[in-house]
Amino acid sequence: MSAACNVEFSYLYRDAGNFKQYGHVVFSNHSNATLKAVTDQLSAALIDGFFFEASAARVPDLFFDKFPFNPDLDHSWHEFHAIFFTDKDVDDAHRRDVSTFLEQMKLNG
Repeated sequence: MSAACNVEFSYLYRDAGNFKQYGHVVFSNHSNATLKAVTDQLSAALIDGFFFEASAARVPDLFFDKFPFNPDLDHSWHEFHAIFFTDKDVDDAHRRDVSTFLEQMKLNG
């Protein structure tokens, strides 16, 4: 695939019982960023290279609907899973380019 494709950010929430729920957000890639560049910049901005607050990243939180959030056991951190090029349409609620998303992650990291 060419670098002009959109970029899919895949992430997950893992609760105290190690149950996982996956999600993704598709960003435009008008900046023609490479996967390596996106991954490197993202990892540098994340807590221990993987963790972030979904609200600060302005992506949907993935907390479980069936199991109420227990602040004594659970945490609010989400986990970076992968970055892909994709032909899927942009579905970011804020219509961001991946470069804007990365800048915001740096500011909130």
